[in-house]
Amino acid sequence: MRYPLIFAFLSLMSLITHAQTDNMGIGTASPDASAKLEVSSTSKGLLTPRMSSSERLAIITPAEGLLVYDLTTSSFWYFTMGSWTEFLTAVPPVPPSILISSLSQAGLAGTTEAILGSYVIPANTLDANGQALEVHAFGEMTTDTSVLRLKFGSNVLAFQANGQGMWELNTRVYRVSPTNAKLTGTLLLNGSPVCTILAAAQDFSAAIPFQITGQQNQAVVNGVSVEGFSIIRIR
Repeated sequence: MRYPLIFAFLSLMSLITHAQTDNMGIGTASPDASAKLEVSSTSKGLLTPRMSSSERLAIITPAEGLLVYDLTTSSFWYFTMGSWTEFLTAVPPVPPSILISSLSQAGLAGTTEAILGSYVIPANTLDANGQALEVHAFGEMTTDTSVLRLKFGSNVLAFQANGQGMWELNTRVYRVSPTNAKLTGTLLLNGSPVCTILAAAQDFSAAIPFQITGQQNQAVVNGVSVEGFSIIRIR
């Protein structure tokens, strides 16, 4: 009658010795050699301790690498270098697509409107409502009165500038529908803003010629200049 009991005891001691000197497996008889503990299952997961933020923060002397699930923030937290750090599970936003980036300089010589930069925006660049194109341009003005114009096909955003100095222009073209757009822009000249907005028809299924033009009231060489511009697509 004692043999089954002795056999069970020896088996248990063997298991404990194996666990202490090697590794253990739950759901597998052959745990990976690199793991001290391997849990294997195709129908169940591993459940870590769950607690509120106040309970997590009340843990006395957390060990480096301690992992818990915070029910208050609905996220995992781990302890490292003396403080709690949240696992960020959000997918990073996709960076906008750069259509063109130019740093070449172009300026005016006379008083006639002249093209300072151009690009043809491909058809269907904006293929869903709410998407937008963003234009950023910058340069310098050395005349007292001048006009910068951004042209998207037949639509024009005009910015009247009265003064001299460095200027920066930020404009967005929003797709409202496949055939309609809203254009907004702000020109900064020495920190003073000039804003404009326009709602107009625009066929986004066709290529859109884009131009930056300038015009000045005096025939000054490089009285209005563009030093660079970029166009990006915002999803």
